[in-house]
Amino acid sequence: MSTKNQHTLDSLWIKYQKTLEVLNDTLDELEETKTQVAELKTQIVTKQEVVTDAKDYWGRPKVVGNSKSKDELSYEAQTKLKFDRIVKEVRAGALDINTLSHAEQVIVRKLLDE
Repeated sequence: MSTKNQHTLDSLWIKYQKTLEVLNDTLDELEETKTQVAELKTQIVTKQEVVTDAKDYWGRPKVVGNSKSKDELSYEAQTKLKFDRIVKEVRAGALDINTLSHAEQVIVRKLLDE
């Protein structure tokens, strides 16, 4: 009986040791990622709008480049957020999947199966 308990205890200690090793490796990777992010933040160059002497119809100075402000998120990221929200509402029962368009239903069903 004692050897069985000792064997169980030894296996638990081995699992605990492996878990600690994985945790240590993950923390090291996290630290490396934080330093990489810090380096990338220093490399980011802010976009400066170029103002010229040209005036628009109302007399305001023209700005060279696209005057429309762009969102932080790309179109793909916005679409992913949209479908994640729809999947969450369907799972919660707040939205009926049959009220969506066919293309949206196909995408939501694929996301629900994952």
